[in-house]
Amino acid sequence: MGIRPSIDIYHTCGKKEYDEVHGVFGRVIYSPNSEYFVIRKMATAKKYGKVLLVETDSRKVKFLKEMERPEFISISNIGNVAVCNLRGIDDDLPSEVIVFNREGKACIKRKSFENPNESALNQDGSLAAFAFVGGCEYIEGHSIVIFDVVNDRSIQITPLENSVYKMHFDGNNNLKVLQ
Repeated sequence: MGIRPSIDIYHTCGKKEYDEVHGVFGRVIYSPNSEYFVIRKMATAKKYGKVLLVETDSRKVKFLKEMERPEFISISNIGNVAVCNLRGIDDDLPSEVIVFNREGKACIKRKSFENPNESALNQDGSLAAFAFVGGCEYIEGHSIVIFDVVNDRSIQITPLENSVYKMHFDGNNNLKVLQ
């Protein structure tokens, strides 16, 4: 029969990766402190996707948003949620990068004709980073834009040679990027 490799599968915070709340079933992303989680339901050809913020212990829904193609979601310890809402391949509409507070209000909302491909929030939700493939409204080429969420403004734009695979803020608010 040959060699059978072993596969180790790890789940964030030791919790299940999929769940259903309020009739929405999808992938679960936990905040670093596990106080909140987001369920992301993929969009289909006929239905928009959904992003649902839930308090972990009470399972109380804080907000539910419908959007075209919610991808690359991150969440902070206070329940801020960063989402890349992608446009279709043949679509002339811009993609969006959005940061919602835990009540569902958009703190940051920017449109871009280039696709965002990753997001990150620091632990207290005051900084958000979005990576763009092929540029954004701020710069041509691959780039990362960091936003001050509290003051709704971009504070740093970094051009990159390659696209971003993953990124996150460490405990000292330094952005760690894997290309």
